[in-house]
Amino acid sequence: MKLCQNSLSTLFPFLLIMITVVTSNPTYFAVDISVSCGSTETSVSRGGREWLGETQPIFSSLLQLKGLSIISTVIHELTSADPVPHETARLSRSQFSYLFQVSPGQKIIRLHFNPASYRAFEGLIDLFTVEAGPFTLLSNFSASLTAEALGVDTFVREFWLNIQENQQLIISFTPRSSQTLDTYAFINGIEILGSNGAFPSSNPLPPPQDSLSETILVFLASLVRRNATAAIAIAIISLLSIIVHKLREHWEEDSSTKEENKPSPKAARVCRRFSLAEIQLATRYFSDERLIGRGGFGNVYRGLIDEGQMTVAIKKLNPNSMQGAQEFLTEIETLSELRHVNLVSLIGYCNDHGEMILVYDYMSGGTLENRIYKPSRKRKHVASLTWEQRLNICIGAGRGLDYLHTGHGVIHRDVKPSNILLDEDLTAKVSDFGLAKPEDKSKSKTHVSTNVKGTRGYLDPHYFHTRKLTRGSDTYAFGVVLLEVLCGRPAVDLRVTEDEQILSFWVHDKNSKGEVDQIVDLSLRDEISVNSLKTFVEVAERCLEDEPNNRPTMSQVVQQLELALEQQQEDKLILLPDEMESLYEENGPPASTGLSAMSNAQWKRITSSPKVQTSLKMVNSMLSRFSLPKIGGHSSKENKLLLSEIGEANVGLTMFDWQTLSAATNRFSSSNKIGKGGFGRVYKGVLPTGQVVAVKRRSTSTPQSVQEFKCEVLLLPNLHHQNIIKLLGYCIHSKEKLLVYEFMENRSLDTFIDDKKQRHFSWTVRFNIIKGIARGLVHLHQHSGVRVIHGDPKSSNILLDREMVPKISDFGFSRTLLQHQYELETGIAEGTPFYISPERLKQGRVSMKSDVYSFGVVILEMVNGRRAWESYSVNKMNVVEYARKLRSEGKVLQVVDATVGGTDEALRCIKIGLRCTLEHPDDRPDMPTVLKMLEGEAL
Repeated sequence: MKLCQNSLSTLFPFLLIMITVVTSNPTYFAVDISVSCGSTETSVSRGGREWLGETQPIFSSLLQLKGLSIISTVIHELTSADPVPHETARLSRSQFSYLFQVSPGQKIIRLHFNPASYRAFEGLIDLFTVEAGPFTLLSNFSASLTAEALGVDTFVREFWLNIQENQQLIISFTPRSSQTLDTYAFINGIEILGSNGAFPSSNPLPPPQDSLSETILVFLASLVRRNATAAIAIAIISLLSIIVHKLREHWEEDSSTKEENKPSPKAARVCRRFSLAEIQLATRYFSDERLIGRGGFGNVYRGLIDEGQMTVAIKKLNPNSMQGAQEFLTEIETLSELRHVNLVSLIGYCNDHGEMILVYDYMSGGTLENRIYKPSRKRKHVASLTWEQRLNICIGAGRGLDYLHTGHGVIHRDVKPSNILLDEDLTAKVSDFGLAKPEDKSKSKTHVSTNVKGTRGYLDPHYFHTRKLTRGSDTYAFGVVLLEVLCGRPAVDLRVTEDEQILSFWVHDKNSKGEVDQIVDLSLRDEISVNSLKTFVEVAERCLEDEPNNRPTMSQVVQQLELALEQQQEDKLILLPDEMESLYEENGPPASTGLSAMSNAQWKRITSSPKVQTSLKMVNSMLSRFSLPKIGGHSSKENKLLLSEIGEANVGLTMFDWQTLSAATNRFSSSNKIGKGGFGRVYKGVLPTGQVVAVKRRSTSTPQSVQEFKCEVLLLPNLHHQNIIKLLGYCIHSKEKLLVYEFMENRSLDTFIDDKKQRHFSWTVRFNIIKGIARGLVHLHQHSGVRVIHGDPKSSNILLDREMVPKISDFGFSRTLLQHQYELETGIAEGTPFYISPERLKQGRVSMKSDVYSFGVVILEMVNGRRAWESYSVNKMNVVEYARKLRSEGKVLQVVDATVGGTDEALRCIKIGLRCTLEHPDDRPDMPTVLKMLEGEAL
């Protein structure tokens, strides 16, 4: 049905042209025009056609250019293509138009494209619309994709138009508007030809069948002058003929397409169907730079869809692989029915031109295989997974398989580490359902009889010999995966001695000899507990029983893995006496414990007593009373010093434990993520008390990030103001540094500026936000008791509560001034481009006037309704330069967002914003003066 709709949509311009033909009496244009876009002189192509430059005197009355655009030349020298008109082009990131004065009548418009790389436009994406008057000639058109599909360097698109008496021909080129993609429009050559003859076409796009419609049009054009009534009748008959012809073509094409490549109507409703052009654009034509995985099925690429707003994984099946159309269809049908946190989500598919492409959620953590024994080039320096992380991954994958078995009666049939994906939070997702098989629903059978398929090393021996597939076949393969996770080596390894090549046999042999400790991955031997190891090996061995009925269900496997995790966490709290002694000698018990007078000898006698050594839980209880951090193999000297420094400052903040924040954020689930930046990620969390909070999880543990963490913890508790974010607490866990804030329902200010619909963002709301930010900065600079320079007051660091009250956040770059100080020399340009003041950028000098500059940029963003970094012209002016230019031209009203209107307050804000962003800091007002000007005092 969709193909039929496409046919009708392509025929609609023909109908318009026919109606125009039969209701007019054209006088054909006698002079052809050929314009070499971007050229300034007359030149001749290889075919002998003369092409005029855009600025030729002959064009002074025939051609005008509107809009901002530039001319450019191709970067690389043309090889086979004719340099005229393909060597030069007119390009722009905004709309531009050609206005031609032409005589009335039928015209053929030819547009010449050479999608090469042009100076000043490298790395941008050509995606645009071409319009001629009220008609759209090309919509969301990419010349580079078209050339790629055609296998050519240059090509021509040809159109027929009718020009009325005294009508101007306007051809407009408009880049697609996108917040995330850098798009532009371009054209190399335009030909306008009279249609009173037969013109040879160099357009490779229309297929030969189009000659039918062209013949009819030429026939009608010659007939109309003789008998208008007859022409109208013939036009209708011809239109019906074309429709039938096109539908027959599509039906024939459908019948020639293999039916097995089409998903069921139900699956098609759930899954999105992508065009091949969309997939090519998302993967940059399947660029090697986007390649993230290879397999027998084909390649997997990282892609960007929906104007770059969503990252996905795109699996392109190799037609020569063992997996074909049946596996492709099985994957779509199976995943369209399944929804679980531990199963990868299928977004859509593409079956254009015989391709078999699947689009999934992107898993930034890679595969489990990459993380335990086969690191990819990009992950060679990624830290090894801890034992707790490995257990959580196994538990997640087990839950996914249990959901398949008990929830939908589906047997995966290819469980292995390369089919277990990890997201950014290391949540396991079972993937690749090409071999999945539904169970027999009849109660008489507990198995499915089928041909043996799977991967060597993971195949259930019972299934292999009997061809009877059961849930236990997945359990067996999962048992092999458990051993791989424990040992850090693949199921089959031909590099080792013969008796060790099959992992399951080797582990069984070592376990029977009581040497199970020798199979553990070297990176785990210092942290894995005896009890946890014992439980884990036992459940793995049970999964590998020869008889399927003796294997546990996946639900039972998950329960045993959860027990192993609990045992690991309990044993992790054990602190040996010599470790306690070392901890005391380094830090001493805090004065608040009442033990400050205890001597080292007394402390040693306590910790070395047999009672303490045999009662490990009691030891940890003592530690919790001492308010000292528990040591689990990851606590560092830096953490102890940091905790000591925070304790001495007596900041009065809650110190949260890791388990509480992990539970509050659903283990830092991607579904809880509400923000992301250079600092890391922010998650929505719900504490056990029911309080909703925002948890900032820093992405690194560099000295710089630790300094920023410390800055917020030590500074924010002293800043009490309604326009400054409230810090509730913090957590220091291993290398993790987390901050807990009050929750802001409306997130950050930049999301409202980015919202092109500007909903709930009236001028009254904007102006109140501007004044609220100003009051917060005044408090920081003068009334907080410490003179604070925020350092980065940009729109993304302004949060909005339920009532749209602004709160200044992110004090990682903040500095404090002594009473006699005016500025500080940091030596580095900390801050954000487009918001950072000139003196800080060039000289590393920061003062309160640096905050004033950044605030001025935010004011102009609010008035203009666009972000500071958006380009405002072909010269790529930022918002400050743009506003200054328009003011100098007496066009200051053009700065104001059209949805706001030219209110007096908006014009006042423009003047204030421009004063705040003056080059020299001494010329800028201070924040109290800015606030007074905003509240109505004379500028």
